[in-house]
Amino acid sequence: MATYTLTAAQLYGQGILNSFVVSAGSSIDPDAQAFITAAGITDPTQQSSIDNLVIGLKADGIWANMTVIYPFVGGTATTHKYNLKDPRDLNAAYRLTFNGGWTHNSNGITGNGTNAYAESYYSPIAINTLGTYNRTAIINNQSLLGSAFTVQDNDGNQSNPIGLVLRNNSVSPGFINTTVFSAGTPAPAAITVSRTAADGATAIKVYRNGTLNSTGNNSEWQFFNISMVIGATKQDDYDYDGNLIGTNYYSYSTANIAFAFMGDIALTGTEVTNLNTRIQAFQTTLGRQV
Repeated sequence: MATYTLTAAQLYGQGILNSFVVSAGSSIDPDAQAFITAAGITDPTQQSSIDNLVIGLKADGIWANMTVIYPFVGGTATTHKYNLKDPRDLNAAYRLTFNGGWTHNSNGITGNGTNAYAESYYSPIAINTLGTYNRTAIINNQSLLGSAFTVQDNDGNQSNPIGLVLRNNSVSPGFINTTVFSAGTPAPAAITVSRTAADGATAIKVYRNGTLNSTGNNSEWQFFNISMVIGATKQDDYDYDGNLIGTNYYSYSTANIAFAFMGDIALTGTEVTNLNTRIQAFQTTLGRQV
């Protein structure tokens, strides 16, 4: 009697392994499994890419330094909203809420440049590392990640906005209008910003595709407590007495963003390089690396 051997891929294609690919007895990392389950990821390539990403970030000592990781995998607003670090459907877990006109597909998320932003519920008062992986070039002054605030005095005059804005070709930590650190020319790229207070004059470091691009210093990085948004800048305005008098959004982006992350702990140069390698491998596995 003939003996036939089927590969896992063939079994999956026949519908036999559908319920076993991410079963409790599998070797998938438990944090990757939690995200896969919450987001309802059923594609085996996507499952594998998530698993390898988590395992790699843990091996490199980066996983624990991150607070939010948005892999933008699955192709829908529902799958794209989840935080890989804490995939609960809660504001407290920094699950994204998409507002305005977004395009969701296998390449990630793309705003319409008019009214699209995604609320993260994560405050820059704690951020020491942040970044995005962009598949397309964007126009200068379009925000990839951003939040800011102004204070109005008794005469109605406003101070310069203080905040943190990450664009594809500039990073503006602290006083947005006066302090800009170049992050390279507009092009598809992974941009990472890391801040270490002990670095003194080079406290803020901007990396492009894992390589240090520029440095700067600004003491206002952790000055306020406003939720970061993706695809725009969110600005809260306060009067002289500290009362909130308005919130507005601006610098809407048209970039195709395929990955975003933020963390409380600054990354070293080696960790940024390793992070970039992991992100690039993740994008390559999904067929969207540029």
